[in-house]
Amino acid sequence: MRKLLIKILDLLQPLSLQELVWVGFAIAVLPLLVAIFSTINAIGNLADYSQTSVIRAVYLTQDSRILLERLSAMERSSKQYLVLEDPVFLATYQQEHENYVTVIERLNEYIENKGLSQMLMEITNEEIEIYRVINSTTIDDEKKKRVSERFKPLIAGAHSLWKNSSDVVEVVVEQLDKKSHTIKDHMIERFLLLLSGSMLLLLIFVRLIIRPIRQINSAIKKLGNGELDTPVQVAGPKDLEKLGNRLNWLRKRLIDLEEDKRRFLRSVSHELKTPLTSINEGAELLRDEVVGELNREQHEIANILLTSGRKLYDYIEELINYSQLQSQQDEGDRVKINFKALIETVIGDYTLQLKANDIEVIADLQPITAYGISDKMRTITDNLMSNAVKYSPKGGKIRISLQEKGNSVHLDIEDDGPGIAKNEYQQVFEPYYRGRSKKHEDVSGTGIGLAIVSEYVASHHGHIYVLPPTKKANGAHFRVQFPRDRREGSRQK
Repeated sequence: MRKLLIKILDLLQPLSLQELVWVGFAIAVLPLLVAIFSTINAIGNLADYSQTSVIRAVYLTQDSRILLERLSAMERSSKQYLVLEDPVFLATYQQEHENYVTVIERLNEYIENKGLSQMLMEITNEEIEIYRVINSTTIDDEKKKRVSERFKPLIAGAHSLWKNSSDVVEVVVEQLDKKSHTIKDHMIERFLLLLSGSMLLLLIFVRLIIRPIRQINSAIKKLGNGELDTPVQVAGPKDLEKLGNRLNWLRKRLIDLEEDKRRFLRSVSHELKTPLTSINEGAELLRDEVVGELNREQHEIANILLTSGRKLYDYIEELINYSQLQSQQDEGDRVKINFKALIETVIGDYTLQLKANDIEVIADLQPITAYGISDKMRTITDNLMSNAVKYSPKGGKIRISLQEKGNSVHLDIEDDGPGIAKNEYQQVFEPYYRGRSKKHEDVSGTGIGLAIVSEYVASHHGHIYVLPPTKKANGAHFRVQFPRDRREGSRQK
C-alpha cells in the first residue's frame, strides 16, 4: 500500500497546483459517484423485482379464483350432460374445459412455489381423467357416479390452491420488505466504505498541496529571520517547486547583498579611519598649542574638533566591530565567568558619567557564575549600561538585576528614560534603527549597539527582550536570558 501511494505521488508531482486541485477533486468525487450510481441501480432492481413479484402474486390469486370458477362451471355442465345426455351441455362443458386449460397454462407461468405447483399438477391430472370419462362413447351409471364424486376433491383442491395463492401475496410482501432492508444495509456499507475512500484520497491531496505551502512558509520565515545558510527546497506541484527555486535564488541574492554590505562597511570604515586619525592628531596638536599659543575661542574650537573626531572615530569602530560580528561563524572559547564581578566592573567604568548626571545605580546582583565568551559578555553588559546612561535624565535611576531561575540566567536593566514604544520592541534590535519618538532625537548614537547585543546574546543561545516598564521605573526595560551551563567549546579558567 505504501509503495502504491509513493508511486501515485510520483505520478502527480509534475502537475501544477491548479491541475492537482482538479485531479484531486475528480478522484475524491469518483467514489461518491460510484455510490450514487450503485444506489440508483439497486433501487431500480428493487423496483423491477417489486413490480414483477406483485404482478405475479396478483395474477396468481386472480387466476386461482378463476380456476375455481371454471371447475365449478365444468362440474355443473358435466352433471347436466350426464343426466340429460344433451349434446348442448357437452359442448358447454368442452368450452369451459378450454377456458380451464388456458387458466392452467397461465398459472404454470406464475407459480414458483413447489407446493402450489404440486397442487396444480394434481388438479390437472385429475381433471384430465374426468374429461376422458365424460368424452367416452359409453357412459353408464357407474361412470356417472364416479364423475360426480371425483369433482368434489378437485374443487376442494382448487379452493385450497386459491387460498394458498392468497397467502403468497403476504409472503411476497415479506420478501420485498426483507430485500429492501438488505439493499438499505448494503447501501450504507458501500456509502461508508466509499466515503472512507474519498476522505483518504482527500487527505492525500491536501497533504500534497499543504506540504509545499508549509515548506514555502518555513523558507520565507527563515529568510525573514536572516537564516540564509539553509537552501530552500520545495517538493510538490511544479509551479510551487518553481516558486521554491525563486525563493532559493532570492536567498542567494540576499547572501550576496549581505556580503556586499559587509564589504562596503569594512572598506568605508577603514578608508575613513586614516584621514580621521590625521584630523584627530592635528586637533590634539592645536589643543596642546604645539604650533603656537591659542586664545580662548581657538582653544574651544580645537576641543570641539577633537571631541567630535573621537566620537566619529568611536562610531567607525562600532561599524567595524559590527561588520566583523556579522562575519563571525565560530562559537569562540567559553569560560566560567563570575558574572556579578563582570557587571560591577562595567558599572565602575561609568562612575564619572553617573556622577556628572547625578544618576543612581540600584544593583541587585546574585553571585552567579556562567559559561560564556568573556569579551562578548562584557560587550553585552557594557552596551546595555551605555544605553541606560545615555537615555536616563539627570537625577534618574538605573536598576540592574541579576538572578538565576532554573538553569537560566536573567539580567534585567531598567532606566527612567523616555522608554520604547510597544510597536518598536522588535525593531530596536535591528542594525541602525533608532527610536521614532521626538524624545530620542537629542540623543546621539549609531543604532547598532543593541544589534550587537542581540547578536552576542544569540551566540550564547539566549534571548533578549524588551519588557513593559515596571512600577519602579518608567523607561526602557531590557531582559537578557541565556542558559547557565551551556559549555560548547568551553574551557575552565
